[in-house]
Amino acid sequence: MTVRVVLVEPSHPGNIGSVARAMGNMGFENLCLVRPVDHLVEEARVRASGNEGILVNAKVSESLADAIDECSFVVGTSARVRTIGWPSQAPRQAMQRVADAVGQSQRVAILFGPERTGLSNRHIDQCDLLVRIPVDDQSPSINLAAAVIILLYELRLATANRGAHKTVSGSGSEFDDSETMATHAQVEGFFEHLYSVLEDVEFIAESPREVLMRKIRRIFLRPDLTVDEVNILRGILTAIEKKT
Repeated sequence: MTVRVVLVEPSHPGNIGSVARAMGNMGFENLCLVRPVDHLVEEARVRASGNEGILVNAKVSESLADAIDECSFVVGTSARVRTIGWPSQAPRQAMQRVADAVGQSQRVAILFGPERTGLSNRHIDQCDLLVRIPVDDQSPSINLAAAVIILLYELRLATANRGAHKTVSGSGSEFDDSETMATHAQVEGFFEHLYSVLEDVEFIAESPREVLMRKIRRIFLRPDLTVDEVNILRGILTAIEKKT
C-alpha cells in the first residue's frame, strides 16, 4: 500500500488500537510505529475491534528516518502554530494533494506525533506538508484516533472523486528514472551534502545553524522533487566543492 500511517512514539496502547480501528474503517492497513509502547497488549487488541491484523502487521521502527525513508511525500500533522512557517493546509486540501501523489505512484507517509506533545520541530523538518485540523480555541486538543480518521476520511473522499482508490491500495504505473519522485532518503542525502558545503564555504555559523537550515529546507523542499532534480542539485554542490 502506498499510504503509510506513522505514529511517532505513541504512549498509550489503547490509542494505537483505536488508530488501527480507524484505519480499518477507512480501508487502510499500512501502519508504522516509531518507538511505541507495547502495541500488542490486550487493551490495544480490544480497541482495534476486529482490526487486530493491522496491529500484528505493523512495522516497528527505531527512528522516524527509517519509517519514512522509502516515501517521497511526507505529511505531518500539528495543532500548534509554529514560529517558523511550514507549508500548511486544511485536511481536505492536503488530502487532495496526497491523492494526487498516490495517483503518480508515490509512496506517502502521514505522521502523527506523541499524544502529549505532538510532532516536534525536528519531526516537522522531515515533512513536505503540514496539516492543521481546525478546532475550537477553547478545546484545541484532539484525540489521536480522531485525527487519523478525519484525514483518512478526507483521503478516501479525494481518491474516490478522482477514481484512484485502487491506487491507494498499491496499484499504479511505473515512471522512468527521469520522472521518478525522489525518496525521503535521497532528499535527506541532498540536504546533508548542502549543509556540508555551506559549512565549508563558511556561509553558516554554528550557533544559529538549526534555525537557518530549517529556513533553507523550506526553500528547497517541495513534494515533487524528482531523482533528476536532486542529482542536478547535488552536482552543483559537487562543483562548488571542487572550487573550494
